[in-house]
Amino acid sequence: MENTLMKGHEYIFQKEKDYKIGNIVAIRNIDFIDKVEKISIFRIIAKKGNTIQFKNGIPYVNNIQVILPKTSKRFYLAQSKDLLNIEVTNLQVIYRTKDSTILNLSFDEKKKLEKTIMLKEYALDKFVEDSFIKFKCCQNHDFFGPVHLPEKITNSDSIIVLHKGKWAQDLEQEELFFVIGDNVQDAIDSRYIGLVPASYVLGKLK
Repeated sequence: MENTLMKGHEYIFQKEKDYKIGNIVAIRNIDFIDKVEKISIFRIIAKKGNTIQFKNGIPYVNNIQVILPKTSKRFYLAQSKDLLNIEVTNLQVIYRTKDSTILNLSFDEKKKLEKTIMLKEYALDKFVEDSFIKFKCCQNHDFFGPVHLPEKITNSDSIIVLHKGKWAQDLEQEELFFVIGDNVQDAIDSRYIGLVPASYVLGKLK
C-alpha cells in the first residue's frame, strides 16, 4: 500500500460490523516465511460469490476493471541506456540488466519520466510454479484466474482461506474478502495468502 499510505505516518483503523468493497483494512496475517503473526493492510475488492481475474497485472471483479487510485504503481520496461542520464535514485527499480530495466512507477512518476524516455507496461506473462499461491489453478501473478469465490466455504475449501480459517469464529457463516495491495504487481495479497474472513479484520481506515 506504499504511496496510498505513507511510511512514518500514523493511521487510525476502526472496527466495523460490515466492510464494503473498496475499504482499506488492517488484518491479522501470518508471515509465510518467518511463520509469525503480523498486521497487514489491504484493500477489499471482492466478496463471496464474485469472480476475480487479473489481466496484464490489472484486477477485474465480475469482468469489471477495478479502478485503483493514482497513487498505485505499475511495472514499466525501459531501455537501460535511456536511463543513464536520468536521476533514478528515488524510483523503485525491480530488475536491471545492461539492456533493460523494470521500474515500479506511480501515475505521476510515469507521467514525468515518459516525457524524456519511452516506457512500456510490463507484466509477467508466464505460468510459474509458486508454492505460495493459494489458488493452484492460477499460478501467474499478473494473469491470474478467473477464480469464482464460493458462496459458502466448507472445511474442504479452507485451504484457500488465510491460515486455513483457524482463527475464524464461524468460517461457513461469516463473510470472506479477496484483498489486494494497491501496488498489485508487487503485492503479496489474496492470490498468495488466501481469502480473509471478516473476523480477521481489525478495522477500516478512518
